[in-house]
Amino acid sequence: MKILVCPVCNSTEIEYDAGGYTGKYYCKRCGYVGSYVLEMTEGEYEEMIKGEEELKRRKID
Repeated sequence: MKILVCPVCNSTEIEYDAGGYTGKYYCKRCGYVGSYVLEMTEGEYEEMIKGEEELKRRKID
């Protein structure tokens, strides 16, 4: 199953803006509004989050 992911904050709390009439999405977490969102499987999403955590960990060290 595909999930929608915000391209700004990587949240999965995405819904259609204006009831879907505008073709745009709204992120409940950061307020992003736009027609571009990431679509991926749950496995891809988990892999992306793990990769970002690893990058953050490397920057701290």
